[in-house]
Amino acid sequence: DVCSSDLAASASGDEHRATTEEAGGEGFRCGVGSARHAARVAKSTTVRPMRAVVCKSLGPLDTLEIVESPDPVAKDGTVVLRVLASGVNYVDGLMAQGRYQIKPPTPYVPGMEIVGEVSAVGAGVDPTLSGRRVLANIGFGGFATHAVARPDRLVTIPDSMTTGQAASFLQSYLTGWFAFTRRLNLDPARTEANNGKTLLVLGAGGGVGLAAAVDKSLGL
Repeated sequence: DVCSSDLAASASGDEHRATTEEAGGEGFRCGVGSARHAARVAKSTTVRPMRAVVCKSLGPLDTLEIVESPDPVAKDGTVVLRVLASGVNYVDGLMAQGRYQIKPPTPYVPGMEIVGEVSAVGAGVDPTLSGRRVLANIGFGGFATHAVARPDRLVTIPDSMTTGQAASFLQSYLTGWFAFTRRLNLDPARTEANNGKTLLVLGAGGGVGLAAAVDKSLGL
């Protein structure tokens, strides 16, 4: 449930990664807010082919390969994202090993949640999306320098959120929210009903454990 700083950097070949200090000491090394991101993009003039982490057969993670391929093209109703960072989640590892209930056909590119800059838009897509910094849950294809997504899967990232934070947001926080509202049946519209209740979080060092902070919005 953490940002894939080294993996994303390895796949992209980006030599302009933000350091931990540049990201405000938050432990992320995958980029910063949109203003500093734009400055870094302006500095980089190196053109590289698309690279992706490819799972050619389900099995040990050390069999994953970095493969070069042509850049994707934005087809009708889709956008192409230049991937800035990818969230690395437990489920990604399980799936690549064939230990998850969903077993994708191989070869495939793992990686569910990404932060990217819209680099191309297909026919029928709002052209003003071009250049926008967004987060998206795309299912597969996130561990790459470029990815394809539908516009309805995109969420514009506020300037106050770093690229690293955004890349590790969806899986962790939505899992926590689902646990509270669907498994514990806590009603976000009736927070007063939860006053006085106590929550014990085990494994609080992980992404979902840290995301348990959403309990505050539920009145716990």
